[in-house]
Amino acid sequence: MKVVKVCLAFCCVTRVLGQTTGSQSQPAVPPPEPTLPATVPKIAAGYQEKGPQFIVARNYVDFTYEKYRLQCDVLTYEVRTQEILAEGNVILEDGVQRLAGEKLRFSLKTKRGVMFEASGTAAPDLRFVADETEKYDEGMYRARHGEFTSCTQPNPRWGISAARAELEVDDHLTLRGATFKVKSVPVFYLPYMSYPIDDDNRQTGFLLPGYGHSSVKGTILGEAFFWAINRSQDATLAYRSFSKAGRGFEGEYRYIFPDGSSGTANFFYLFGTPEKTETDAGADSARFDGYYLDFGHQQILPWGVSNRTDVTILTSYGMRTIVSSNFQQFSSPIKSSSTQFSKSAGYDSVSLQVRRDEVLTGSEAVTVKVGKKGQKVEKVVGFIEKSNVATYVPDARFNHNQQRLGSTPLLVSGSANVIGYDEEYRVLNTAKHTLVPTPLVEYRRLSWEQTVAVPLTSLAWLTFNPSATYSGSYWSDSYLPGTQSQGGGPLLRNTFATQVKLNGPSFNRIFSTPDWAFSQKWKHSVEPFFQLDYNTKFQDASRVIEKARDSIGSGDLRSIAYSLTNTLYAKRPTAPGLDPAPVDILRWTVKQSYQPNPARADARRFSDINSQLTFRIAPVVDLTFGTDYDVYAARFADYQVRGRFSKADAFSLGIGWTFGRNRDTWEAADEGVTADGGFNLKRLGLRLDGSLAYSPLEGTKKPELLPTDPGLAGLAVSPLEETKKLQSATLRWSESFQCWGFEVLYQRQLLRDLRKTDEAFYLTMHIGAIGTISEKIGGSRF
Repeated sequence: MKVVKVCLAFCCVTRVLGQTTGSQSQPAVPPPEPTLPATVPKIAAGYQEKGPQFIVARNYVDFTYEKYRLQCDVLTYEVRTQEILAEGNVILEDGVQRLAGEKLRFSLKTKRGVMFEASGTAAPDLRFVADETEKYDEGMYRARHGEFTSCTQPNPRWGISAARAELEVDDHLTLRGATFKVKSVPVFYLPYMSYPIDDDNRQTGFLLPGYGHSSVKGTILGEAFFWAINRSQDATLAYRSFSKAGRGFEGEYRYIFPDGSSGTANFFYLFGTPEKTETDAGADSARFDGYYLDFGHQQILPWGVSNRTDVTILTSYGMRTIVSSNFQQFSSPIKSSSTQFSKSAGYDSVSLQVRRDEVLTGSEAVTVKVGKKGQKVEKVVGFIEKSNVATYVPDARFNHNQQRLGSTPLLVSGSANVIGYDEEYRVLNTAKHTLVPTPLVEYRRLSWEQTVAVPLTSLAWLTFNPSATYSGSYWSDSYLPGTQSQGGGPLLRNTFATQVKLNGPSFNRIFSTPDWAFSQKWKHSVEPFFQLDYNTKFQDASRVIEKARDSIGSGDLRSIAYSLTNTLYAKRPTAPGLDPAPVDILRWTVKQSYQPNPARADARRFSDINSQLTFRIAPVVDLTFGTDYDVYAARFADYQVRGRFSKADAFSLGIGWTFGRNRDTWEAADEGVTADGGFNLKRLGLRLDGSLAYSPLEGTKKPELLPTDPGLAGLAVSPLEETKKLQSATLRWSESFQCWGFEVLYQRQLLRDLRKTDEAFYLTMHIGAIGTISEKIGGSRF
């Protein structure tokens, strides 16, 4: 034992001497350092343990490599394979994405890995949590059992949970087995969903479905698909199901090309529900199909020529009224299609246009009786529509705008116009697909004029503006003398016209009210106006076919117009912080015209006296009162009252009332009340607005007689029309938050073609960057 102790003591002394006398012995070889890759990770931690194959770090680990930064509680790094195992409060960032979780397996070689109990963000504003998130390619992630939202509120107002999801950075998020939730309450389920997460929010995918109900269309369901073709083009395709009317396909195509051309095309096709009817020949089937197309295009062509093309195609006005819910937009009886080329150079401009205008003059629904015996109801299968169609081919114009003639005070201008005009009367039976056109008018017209004006405005209180015009027109055909029948042959007119406008002299007076807070200065202005029009006599005025905007009088002194305007100004601040400025508080205009020798024998020399009185008591209040006084009957014939109380982006309320009498019987002939308004609470994202059109008059009237059509056998035309008091009413409630919103629309409208009132309600939603069909297709809300 002693020998062992002596040996150990000797060894220790020898080791100490070796350390102090290094020149006499070699130092011990340290253990080998682990072999690290060329790009060495940087690791900062409270404790590190390095071995030849593994590096283990603990306590506030901060690991950086290339663009990656990893923070966690415990890190194990395998040097040879460059694989990482991180545990506890794991955060992984790559400059774009940020993932957090409890456990991470990641390979620096393949840039792939899996995060467990993960949460994270994706540009621009997507947030998500998932049981497991896998990065399987550059910028590509998979998630299992996750929830996603772009709402940045601390407590998100909406979210989407999905069994599986795939995310492509700066592109889109694909969800399978998705459930949309509002405040954790499930709203609807989608087996597949694509959500855009790029900066411009234009990604191909399905939009949110829409729902509605209508007493005419029935239950309305629909879904839309948005196709982001490229940065210059996109398209939206939608399917609509109407439980009572059938099913329809709707679409919109938009484009903006580098050459400056742009346009939009909208279409809708309705497949009506087939209905079995009983006739003498046995069972028959009837259905109501139809479509419409609206196309608009504009473009700048070479040499500075601009083009504007608009095309509207309808199979039936009635069909468009049935399938739409935007009553104001789709109840118009006018349909126009045109293409125009124009160019301007200095004071001159040239245009060439081809146009077709169709005006609906009468419509009746065609119905069949369907159902079992004793329970038959009338079903609309088409319409009989009467219309006037006017075609302008060509419509060429040249204009020279007012230009000063040298150094003189004269202003000269001129124009020329060539029109080819054709008009026909049409009866269309959409139930039997028959069309009966009847030609009415066909002629060509050339017109020209030159004008010289001498405006005298040197006096502030008086404006004197006389002008002289030489004009001429040539018609290829005219009415036969004393008739309204075409065939009178060519007609030429050359006339000289003089017009004199006189504004003033104006009379003004200023009043001071220093003790009145409303306004300390007032101004009262009285301004008369006088206009004289004189044309040389034209003997054949009654032979002119007054179409294509022709309205030709017989000449001589055609009219004298005169008016008197009283205006009261108050000097008030127009906005907070601005200096006071004159504001017209009250304006009252009274005007009339006089024709010493009217063109028609039954025309009146004196027109009605029209009075318009406008109040602007405050910047948010505007009231207008109007009347027409018949000087021959010595009584008021028409009244109009309009008022508006509004403030930009806050609230608005407008009310109007019109009343008119029949000039022969002086009974009430027309009366209507309109109202519209709403308010906007920006902080709550709430907007409520509505409109109303009401007619107090009641009664029934027979529809216009329609031509006998043998194709109507077994079909019925709707009976007497009942005039409804309520013409249309709309109430809209919309909520728009930072990241989601919805809209509820109630609408009641009189469908004159069907002789019934339609009550409908529609629900649409949008979340984040996902829109609805109503947003994509012009607010049509089918």
